[in-house]
Amino acid sequence: MGRQNQIRCRLLQLQGVFIFLVSAAVFPVLVRSSLFAPLGKPTEWFTSKEGGYKLAVRRWEPSKSLSPGAEEGDGKLKGPRGTVILQHGGGFHSGYFDAFAKVLANAGWQCVAMDAIGHGYSQGPGGMAHLNRMSHATTDLERLINRERKRVGEQLPVFVFAESMGALIALPLGLRRRKDRVYRSPVDGFIIACPALKFHKETVPPLAGRMILHLLGQVIPNTSPPGVDLESSFNSAFGDLRWAEAARKDVRVLKGPPSLRVVSEAMRTAGWLRKNFSKITAPILVLQAARDTRIDPEGARELYRQVGSRDKKMVEYGEASHQLLQDNEAASRRVAADVVAWLNEDEIPSLN
Repeated sequence: MGRQNQIRCRLLQLQGVFIFLVSAAVFPVLVRSSLFAPLGKPTEWFTSKEGGYKLAVRRWEPSKSLSPGAEEGDGKLKGPRGTVILQHGGGFHSGYFDAFAKVLANAGWQCVAMDAIGHGYSQGPGGMAHLNRMSHATTDLERLINRERKRVGEQLPVFVFAESMGALIALPLGLRRRKDRVYRSPVDGFIIACPALKFHKETVPPLAGRMILHLLGQVIPNTSPPGVDLESSFNSAFGDLRWAEAARKDVRVLKGPPSLRVVSEAMRTAGWLRKNFSKITAPILVLQAARDTRIDPEGARELYRQVGSRDKKMVEYGEASHQLLQDNEAASRRVAADVVAWLNEDEIPSLN
């Protein structure tokens, strides 16, 4: 029996390596086939708890694979390894996950993505990429997670991948306090990419200006804020300028500054999260572009250092840009392969 178990373990390891290599090979083909354009109008909808808005949902079904613990010929039902919920960043929509989600699906993971309230194809309270409270988007995300758990079964893991401002929507789920006063997460782990936890000085005004922004955000929430510059870093957020061009042509992508309320909510939520990193205990993979021009990479480093998770890993990409999934082909392929490896509990190869 011992020898048989060793053989089975070795086969599972080889299966993981195979999926890793297939994912790395498939990504560039999928990117080229997408012609640097996001996925179009979704066909599935979800209702927001706040305001009853229709929220756009996209779904990528996995290739047939073994469920966790199943082995060839043992009679167990084949199905997805689990579910990865994808949360986009501020001003964008989930159509930009298409190539990445297909890689995860080819590795056996079901992917589900929702345009946050006021973003992309989703309805909202008014104004492009506008929301009244960051917590409203977090509540919608949690409800989607709960729905997907019921759909695929409680025995399968659910992870959240969140990029940029999406981290401000997703990470509060790691701070859900239960009746026993213990913080628990409704997901089995987080994958956080270039989180908007700290901002470059050139992007946001100084302290006095931020205090004024918070006040104005309550009075004239839909107005564009002075002193917040995102336009100058739009192109440099992409490692491949063909993606920048596609995003500029996308009428559902915000090119300029977000609303006063969104800026205020982002800074408030980021500050609150930084004070509570140590209370987040779910497994976490932190991905960060060293050349990030949109956010301060130190925010991701602080998250990794201070988070209370025992199972934590950080990968920093020296030549990548903020939009890790819309970077040059090699960088985006590497990010996708690293995520698949972490999800499959394989070792992520060193960048050195």
